[in-house]
Order: sequence, then C-alpha cells, then structure tokens
Amino acid sequence: MSPLEIVLALLCVIVGAAVQGSIGFGASLVSIPLLLLVNPMLVPGPAAVAGLTINLIGMGVGVEDADWHGARWAVVGLIPGTIVAAVVLSLATGNAVAVLSALAVLVAVGVSAFGIRPGSGRRILLGAGFFSGYLNTTAGVGGPPMALAYQDAPARTLRATLPVVFVAATVLTMITLARTGHLSAVDWRIGLILAPGGAIGYYATRSIAHRIDGDRLRGAVLAVSAISALAALARIVL
Repeated sequence: MSPLEIVLALLCVIVGAAVQGSIGFGASLVSIPLLLLVNPMLVPGPAAVAGLTINLIGMGVGVEDADWHGARWAVVGLIPGTIVAAVVLSLATGNAVAVLSALAVLVAVGVSAFGIRPGSGRRILLGAGFFSGYLNTTAGVGGPPMALAYQDAPARTLRATLPVVFVAATVLTMITLARTGHLSAVDWRIGLILAPGGAIGYYATRSIAHRIDGDRLRGAVLAVSAISALAALARIVL
C-alpha cells in the first residue's frame, strides 16, 4: 500500500470512530465502505484490527451502564455466526470478499433505514449475536443487528453494551480470519497503524455527543454508507 492510501485509510477510521463516539455505533458502517474505496485489501483484516481499539475504548468508558446479562446471550450467538462466516470466507477469495462486504453493508443499511423493530428477549439477542458475528467476520459491519436489538433501550445502555459484544465479536473474527488466511502479518501491521485513528475519532466527539441530533446523524451515516458501498461495488465490478 502507498503512503497516501495509509493516510486516507486512517482518515476513514477516524471518521467512523467519531460517529460511534457520538451515537454508540456506526464506526464500521461508515469506515468499511470507505476503506473498500481506498483499497479492498483493507477489509476485513486490517479493519478488524483497527476496529478493536474503538470498541475497547467504548467498553471501558461505559462499563457501569452495560447490560451484561443481555451481552452474554448475544456473545453466545456470535459463535455459530462466526463459524458460518468462516465457511464463507474459506470459499471466497480476492474481489469476492470485497463484493460480499459491500453487499453486507447495503443490507445492514437497509435494515437500519427501515427501522425494523424485532422485539426483545433472549431469542432476539441470540439472533442478533448470530448475524452480528456473521457480518462482522465477512464484512466488518456487525453493528446493525445489535443496534436493532437495543434500539428501545436507554442511550447510555446501548452505547455501553454494544462495545462489549463487539469486542468479543472482533476477537472471534480475528481468530477466524487468521485461520482462513485473511489476516496476514501485513494486515496486522496495517491495522495497528490505523488503530490510533480509532482513539482520535472516538474521543473527538465524546464531549459533544449529548448535543448531536441522533436521528439526523443516523440518517447521514446510512446515506454515506450506502453511497460508499455502491461506489465500492462499482469500482470492483466495472
């Protein structure tokens, strides 16, 4: 990768982390399609390494407000979802993974945009964990299923609980990517270079998070993510 691509990728991570710092999720929805535009090799390996920073910070900041009981059920669901994703990754290589990633972003955006309300309870959390694990491993966008599951919870609970699940999901994802040949030493190095961007972006918006109109920002996140994913698909296919 060129130095310019590294700088652009770092900016993508910063922007995604800033969004998550303000509304509680969305780092992957914003950064993944933008990273695909910069260079498809940034997804899913380096993106997963960089994303771990954002979620570790979020988990630490909101540890007292997290729904640990619900998070445990979601983590249980992560395991089979990650296993299914591992099978998919073992069968897909090169541009196929990038295409799957862009399509997953579009599906996640569509589900979020329609505001589907799945309800609550153990089964919903297990299902959300399953789809979060699958999407996180194949495309790095595990946020929407969990955000939907917690959309009626207090904002502080959503912001504190999702990072707990995302940390577990990212660890499982990184193990799976390594075992399927999608997380090389080069991916690790690039991801670690991008990781500080997660801290910069997250803390940049924490102090003003309470002033941000969640609905408007959410709409902007979804619009930018959809446009970026479509552009990434066009770049790969054409």
